Amino acid sequence: MRRRLSILTVLVMVVALMPVSASADPPSGVYISLGDSLAAGTQANDAVVTDDSYTDVLFQRVADDLGLSTHVKLGCPGETSTTFLTGGCPAAAALGYTTGNQLGDALLEIAAAGAELQLITIDLGANDVLGCLSNLQGQPTLEDCLTNVALPTLAGNLTTILATLQAVAPGVPIVGMNYYNPLLAWVLDDANAPFPGFGLASQNLVLGLNNVLHLAYGGAFGGGAVTPVPVVDIAGAFHTFDATRNVKDVCRFTLMCERDGADLVMSDWDPDPGPQPDIHPTDMGYRQMAWAFMQTMETAGIV
Repeated sequence: MRRRLSILTVLVMVVALMPVSASADPPSGVYISLGDSLAAGTQANDAVVTDDSYTDVLFQRVADDLGLSTHVKLGCPGETSTTFLTGGCPAAAALGYTTGNQLGDALLEIAAAGAELQLITIDLGANDVLGCLSNLQGQPTLEDCLTNVALPTLAGNLTTILATLQAVAPGVPIVGMNYYNPLLAWVLDDANAPFPGFGLASQNLVLGLNNVLHLAYGGAFGGGAVTPVPVVDIAGAFHTFDATRNVKDVCRFTLMCERDGADLVMSDWDPDPGPQPDIHPTDMGYRQMAWAFMQTMETAGIV
């Protein structure tokens, strides 16, 4: 009489006969972040490059979704769209670009990553505009400098940069961003501002900058050379144009302000006389930027 096999015995036999699958390969995807001090994570009284940037936070949050293992961080504090192309970023020596400019090094890293490249982010434009505050570049007024020099230059340069990146990394998601307005905090200390009413007037400066960025990232310049890319609304994430909360959020998300009892005042972290504000985000501000990137990337189907 044949003995019946128990259910447990059968299961053991089935498992023993199943092929042993190889362990999954570790993630090897590459994320390249490009841009200015925001991509680098700069903060007052800290290193030129920190691990606190929105790019660092974003890398941590999307690593599993995109299979990332490597973050190549090329952002240079003080970078303009022109120095991005030709070199001359104030912090370039500290970063040691192999080619002398950020775009050149980005192209080297793209080639090295090959098929492992999964994401490129970029933030550029703020320093193009801020340059007009210290140097009118041969123009009679700030508005003329912005209209005739800074913004047209940014539009052309950013179009060239995007077209170049898309040509060498076809199909790789590129995500850009617009800017918040840290200068709005000067409404707290109008007497020491560059000119009376500067805080509110700076809103027009940021509005003009962001309009050009959205057009450039949307491929409006260059005769079809650029495929439109998603633009993260950092101004929206910082509530820049919401008059009911924008100054409070500038103080919350940047190093422009500090608490003096119950009041918000301009930051004074430096021993020199007068306020010493810093336009860069706090850790919370960088996290807010990363959150905004995540929202845009989810909408675009990137993650």
